[in-house]
Amino acid sequence: MNGRKLFLILKKIWWSILYGALFIYTLTFPTPVSWVVFYFFTVILLASLLSTFILWGKAQFEVSKNQQHELNSQLNLKTKGFLPILIPYLTIVISVKEKSFSTEVPSLFKHKVSASFSAIHLPRGNHKKLLLRTSGKDILGFFTHQAKKQIPVDLEIYPDVIYSTLLHGTVKKLDAKLELKRFSAQDAANFRQLREHQQQDALKDIDWKTSFKKQTLMVKDYDQETNTPLNLIFLGYQSPQFEELLSLTYSLYLELSRFQNIQLFIVGEYDEQLLLQQGGKNFLTVQPTTRLTPLLSVWDNQLPKNGKKIIVAPDRVVSSIEDSQVKTSFFLSEDTLTNLHIGGN
Repeated sequence: MNGRKLFLILKKIWWSILYGALFIYTLTFPTPVSWVVFYFFTVILLASLLSTFILWGKAQFEVSKNQQHELNSQLNLKTKGFLPILIPYLTIVISVKEKSFSTEVPSLFKHKVSASFSAIHLPRGNHKKLLLRTSGKDILGFFTHQAKKQIPVDLEIYPDVIYSTLLHGTVKKLDAKLELKRFSAQDAANFRQLREHQQQDALKDIDWKTSFKKQTLMVKDYDQETNTPLNLIFLGYQSPQFEELLSLTYSLYLELSRFQNIQLFIVGEYDEQLLLQQGGKNFLTVQPTTRLTPLLSVWDNQLPKNGKKIIVAPDRVVSSIEDSQVKTSFFLSEDTLTNLHIGGN
């Protein structure tokens, strides 16, 4: 038992003894003064008890990300009615699924309370509500306030982001193995010839300098290049490091999308169905599967056969799918995570 709890217990005992002694004295010596003193202390105790009944009205929860992709949040609470809060400090706890975060804020004589939570780690997913709990002691430290409230929210929590500095070594290996193609003006098109302007040509393609010399509109003709996308594939088989592998996939998706056309495939459980989904939104809802054979069937029948591929999967899955495509594929598994933790090489 720490010193603070012991002090609160002793305070309660002292107040109980004092009030009991005052009650006995008033009954033994019923004078106007003794009754006034007794009523005075009774009113104080009742006021302290009533101060713990706080009804929360409007509540607002906002989340933002800092440059390190850490989540910071701000909770704003407002009481119902016109009476201020008569509790010196409130402990505020927010819970999302199994995760809870708490902080203590001064609250005496306030109608609005704000609480900040820095660098919190909310569970991955799309959250529609959170549980708010408040608690605190009255001014005398005799009675306890406790309240619960559900707050509607719309939070999209994506996997954790691995710092670019840690990913640097992995991206270098990807570049060396798959020869990643950076976006540039030269990649978009190659100049082929000058020709006379046609009705369907855009004005931006006219070469005005040459047109002035030839006294007729001339257009630059280009050979368009196809920018074949890089296939980033996540195979969500059950693993103790499932969330870390998903974070690695998400981090690579953010990093490579800055200079490479990415086609994303996420395979896993969605509402207890094994599905292949495309698009970044699926990072929110994918869950691991324990069905290896159907997962390998998706790999064989639904995923693209051609093109360069980055496959992120547990070791057990990687050992089952490494085949003749190894020259155009780069496999990442738990070993990659170990290297990242060591130093990103």
